[in-house]
Amino acid sequence: MIQSPRVGVRPGPRTAHGRDGRCAVEVVGPQQGVPSTSGTSGTSGTSGTSGTRGRGDRRGPAERESTMAGLRRNPPGAREALAELEVVHAELRGADEDLRAADEELHLLRARVDGLLQRLDDERRLQDRLAGAMPVPVLVTDAAGTVREANAPALAVLRRRLVAVAGAPLAALVHEADQPALRRVLGDALPGRVQRARLRLLAAGPEVPASAVVVPLEAGGALRWLLVPDPPVPGSRPAAALVVAEALAELCRTPADAGLRGLAQRASTLAHRALPGAEAAGLVLGDPREPELLAGDAPLALVADRVEREAGEGPGLDAWTGRRVVRTDDLGADPRWPRLGGTRSGGVRSVLAVPVVVRHEVRGVLAVHAGAPRAFDEEAEELAALLAEAVGALAEEVREVEGLRTLAAQLQQALVSRATIEQAKGIVAARLGCDPEEAFAVLSRLSQATNRRLRDIARHVVEHPGEPLEQVLALPPRPT
Repeated sequence: MIQSPRVGVRPGPRTAHGRDGRCAVEVVGPQQGVPSTSGTSGTSGTSGTSGTRGRGDRRGPAERESTMAGLRRNPPGAREALAELEVVHAELRGADEDLRAADEELHLLRARVDGLLQRLDDERRLQDRLAGAMPVPVLVTDAAGTVREANAPALAVLRRRLVAVAGAPLAALVHEADQPALRRVLGDALPGRVQRARLRLLAAGPEVPASAVVVPLEAGGALRWLLVPDPPVPGSRPAAALVVAEALAELCRTPADAGLRGLAQRASTLAHRALPGAEAAGLVLGDPREPELLAGDAPLALVADRVEREAGEGPGLDAWTGRRVVRTDDLGADPRWPRLGGTRSGGVRSVLAVPVVVRHEVRGVLAVHAGAPRAFDEEAEELAALLAEAVGALAEEVREVEGLRTLAAQLQQALVSRATIEQAKGIVAARLGCDPEEAFAVLSRLSQATNRRLRDIARHVVEHPGEPLEQVLALPPRPT
């Protein structure tokens, strides 16, 4: 097989002033193995295609550039070799650009995956916090039913200490007649599958009938058991308690990015669904006369809030000021609120308003409404009070999470602003020939003269490094 000749370049002869700038081109044929040398007048020997095509050229960029410069000075004998080298150079440059683009895509993909993982982690943490804040018993077991965690209400209902509950099988805390239901739940547990059961808890005293909603957790097949004891009301309906338990479990699964408004809307919808007789539900956070946040799941709830606010009286306002549950069987005929008499009630007849209390302070009102009279009873009062207590605890947790997020965003902004200001100081110092402290003083004076934030001035300087500093003074002042 005939091999292509190799092309090489060596520096020209050394003079008293260094190299004379001429390059010698060596062309080695496939058979001879002897270099043929020429100066600037041209090259001798056989010219052919270069053997450097492809990825075999391991010379550095500076060496390749020197080779190409030498070949340009010796065009007659090296024109074809120069063309081959330029092709190789272009191929390598294109491959390098492709690698950089692929690397950027990988970094973007990694950042996206990290963001999704962080979001999932945030949601798990928030849901754990919400479950821990629940005013009803919550247990966490492993897949076999061994208790791993128990909140304070669970210990209070069971009348046991944590050391007596943690590590114990849940079967030891459940009535013998309910063991088949317990085994069914444990056996049918699947990711994403929510189960329901009626269980009698064996407390250190009388047994406690409760409705259980079981939610699988992602960590190792663990299960969260949310238990709602039956209301202490004669003739109470277990089905109603089970619906409330489901509503509380749904509240615990509030997405991490829902925020306070999302929680309020979710709470309104679940209260409407959970309380028997309700046709609408609404949640007011803050003073009902000047609400901080208002959510309703149906037009009737918004109408009820509006007519109360316009009249300056009503069940919601009384629940807020009196810190107690307020119920009316017929709003238009109730003498407690004469300004809402007759048609001025907006079609609302039955109202059940419950204060949302957090740490002994009223933070809002949860109200359910119906267009029919006598829609609510004592059992509805008990269940609504339980929902309102849960909503208050969850709202406090969400407020705290939102506060931490705001603080983190402010800290991040401060770090970014600091980096931008440092860059601007370097630009100003280089332009004016001063030290960084004097450059910072210049930026501060520009900030005061234009009534703009220092970080905005710094960002403008960084984004327009060649612009005269006098033009910064022409920036419009920050709106007040």
